[in-house]
Amino acid sequence: MLPERIRAERRAGEMLRQMAEQGARDDGNGGDRKSGFHDGTVKLADIGVQKKESHRWQLIAAVPEPAFERYVAETKEARRELSSSSGCTMKPDCRYADRIQARAIRRCGELLKQTKALPGARTDLEPREGAHPRLTREKEAESAGLSEHQRKTALRVASIPEPEFHDAVESDMPPTVTRP
Repeated sequence: MLPERIRAERRAGEMLRQMAEQGARDDGNGGDRKSGFHDGTVKLADIGVQKKESHRWQLIAAVPEPAFERYVAETKEARRELSSSSGCTMKPDCRYADRIQARAIRRCGELLKQTKALPGARTDLEPREGAHPRLTREKEAESAGLSEHQRKTALRVASIPEPEFHDAVESDMPPTVTRP
């Protein structure tokens, strides 16, 4: 793709975002079909744009200008083809949220591991007078608002050796709960 074309797609993404913010573009929720009332908003189909294109262009438009220009320059220098579908690679912080989430899940598991595991312990019995109630990992996780699945996932992530976890999280595509 030529640099002029990707810049044009970027500009189109900016315009589509502005149209949506100003209410000049249809939000895709339909309208009053019975009366045939239409509020005069423009649909993507009316201007010959597909949803995927609109989404991709708006992603490119969201990339800060310096990062976008750096991407264009580096891609040209490496003699690779520019691609509007690689908008995520233009952002240095694109996977930042995934990394934060992975570290938070690991820390949660580390905190749960501080409570001694009591497999088979009877927690249904009332503690003796003056004794502290038994605190289990399950009860701690429940009081923190974690589901059983979240508790188990956190404990599993916390069991990954630190160097292996660090390498995975700092990779180009850090793992997520749904993507190993």
